[in-house]
Amino acid sequence: MKIKNFILLFIFGILAIYSFPKIASADLGISPPYIRNPGLAPGSHYEQTIYIIRSNAEEDLEAKVEFGVPGADSWLKIDKGNKFMLPKGEIKVPITFSVDVPAQAAFGRYKGTIRITTKSLKEAEGGQVALAFGILVDVDINVVAMKIIDYRIRGTKIQDVEEAYKIGFINPPGIVNFSMQIENKGNVKASPTKVVLTVYNSERTEVIHTLETTKIPKVKPFSTEWITARIPSYIQAGSYPAAYQIYRDDKVISEGDIHLSVTPKGQVEGYKGATFFDLKLTDQLALIGCGIILLGIIFFIGYGIYKAVKRDDTPKTKERKTKVKKVVKKVVRRKTRAKSKKEE
Repeated sequence: MKIKNFILLFIFGILAIYSFPKIASADLGISPPYIRNPGLAPGSHYEQTIYIIRSNAEEDLEAKVEFGVPGADSWLKIDKGNKFMLPKGEIKVPITFSVDVPAQAAFGRYKGTIRITTKSLKEAEGGQVALAFGILVDVDINVVAMKIIDYRIRGTKIQDVEEAYKIGFINPPGIVNFSMQIENKGNVKASPTKVVLTVYNSERTEVIHTLETTKIPKVKPFSTEWITARIPSYIQAGSYPAAYQIYRDDKVISEGDIHLSVTPKGQVEGYKGATFFDLKLTDQLALIGCGIILLGIIFFIGYGIYKAVKRDDTPKTKERKTKVKKVVKKVVRRKTRAKSKKEE
């Protein structure tokens, strides 16, 4: 009896497995499971990358994104669009969300969720239903009135420099391209306020040059970027020990030793040399003066050519018109006489 009952139970279990709807197996996860920023300013931009993770990637899945953040849905975008694919074979798929806070946004916290649902592209087998599975991303954004300036120097590097040279009476400098990796955690664009390079002789017993600049590109809020400060120099070719100091206002926030290599012109691949704005003020004024003189010469030459082409030919024109009138009058008189004779 027991064996009979066991057989019946086994058969019933098999039938039940094939009779109930088929639920798609999709062990999904997300990391991190949130988008948070406690200090966004009106008009600011913020990006965060999260990863969709699945336990197996044996097939393509279609993913759909739905925003549910009251008052801030229109601020949110995703780099892949609101519908995208989770490709077969990729267990970890990165997606980047961006937040663009309007300039007139009201201050306060904006909380909600982003739902990401996935479903198989395969047609369900007869009598079976493939269900969509979803994951939630928590959103917590705080729009504040104050500007937050908070950045870190994560790395530095310096490119070889070509020495200064002369073009006629102009002396373009060499350009020290000093690069910094800045992590900006603030809610506004920011960068160091000054970079100072102290260049020593080979024995490091004497300072031979001090180079500095306050013209430093800014880094977007909530991002990490490499930026380059261009520092004009008139150092002769050679190899020099040097030290750098990076300032925030009057405070040194990073310093260290570097090596500066200066080469003759044309020997540094990819070198970005001096532009007009890197020249000394006297050289800039000299170039502007030359440009004005050159434009004046071109103007007078052009005006002379114009006058030569369009010169006044009035006397000759009047003479031609007088001759034509005389000929016309003679022809008219002859015809009048001939007509009068016929009438007689």
